[in-house]
Amino acid sequence: MSQPEEEAKEAKAEAPPAGGAPPAYGYGFPFPQPFGPPMMMPPYAYPPGMMPVAPAEKKTEGGLCTVHPPGCPRPFEVPFPERKLPVCLRCKKNYRSRELCRSRDEHRALPWQTAYVVVTLTDEILEKKPDGTLGFADIPVVAELQDTPEMCRGPADGSMREEPICKVCKEKNYTTDHCRNSLNHTTPPYQSVYVKLVPRTDGLETSPPPPKRKKKRQEEHVDGRPTPAEHGDGDTGEALSDDLTVIHESKTFFALISAHKIVVKWCEAIRYPETSDKPGAPQGFPAYLNNPQGGYANQAQMWDAFRAGAMWAQQSQVAGLQPGQMQLPLGAPVYPAREEDAVAIGALGTKAGDELQVHDI
Repeated sequence: MSQPEEEAKEAKAEAPPAGGAPPAYGYGFPFPQPFGPPMMMPPYAYPPGMMPVAPAEKKTEGGLCTVHPPGCPRPFEVPFPERKLPVCLRCKKNYRSRELCRSRDEHRALPWQTAYVVVTLTDEILEKKPDGTLGFADIPVVAELQDTPEMCRGPADGSMREEPICKVCKEKNYTTDHCRNSLNHTTPPYQSVYVKLVPRTDGLETSPPPPKRKKKRQEEHVDGRPTPAEHGDGDTGEALSDDLTVIHESKTFFALISAHKIVVKWCEAIRYPETSDKPGAPQGFPAYLNNPQGGYANQAQMWDAFRAGAMWAQQSQVAGLQPGQMQLPLGAPVYPAREEDAVAIGALGTKAGDELQVHDI
């Protein structure tokens, strides 16, 4: 018999009969994969760099708005948090939602309704004039979103009496009259957005426009300047604004922006929280997670502490401890605080061989 015939005969002998049981897994057949997610394991059980990490969610921004206040040499784009920037005037007339205007079509025109922005100038965008005073440098700038400052005193000319309530009084459920008139708060309104102006590194005047959509009219009034109202007095807020060419010592101005008016006022003072340069826990995590002296040094210690606490709670439940009681280890000495307690404990007697010692704490 030739060799090919022998190989065919052996393969036929190894093949299962028709209708028979399928071959066992492991003999040339891969094992089936289990359904569902794998069982949870402690962090230190994974090899280095192999711990599964949940994918980071994509941060949805509230959109960009081009602003050109009177006195600034160039316009700049202000980023807004989600649902903080109203729609533009054109989309308001067409009854379009904020998602269609700011997210899908990426409109950057001024909002139809008044929005509040607090702008802080950095030293990189300022320069000294021939007379020795500070002024704006004629360079492209960009606004970076900031957290709420620790303190911000707005304009002291009394114009804040007509603005909405501040954030602190809003959280305390105060009225606007009590905030602005009784307490004389000049803090910007609770819905204000805080930004810092820094030099633009890409060399562009503004961000490139979004790709054009088919059958869509080009956006209008994107230069950041307000347009006079059709039935108004033609005032765009420039007469009510402070002179931005003379830099205030706070280097911060409060701006009311809308499609028909931009009013800017210098703030008296502002203070942002100090940022630590020490390498610590990632942003959004408590500081004690990276403090070996005052907390847990790593995730393994956190897991061990959690497991020990769960075991203690389970043992306490089995022992029938009441709230306010603690289980002491066998043979642990007892130090009563009062003499009558010592007499009572001596009368009852505590032995190291007792099965369980329970004392009130």
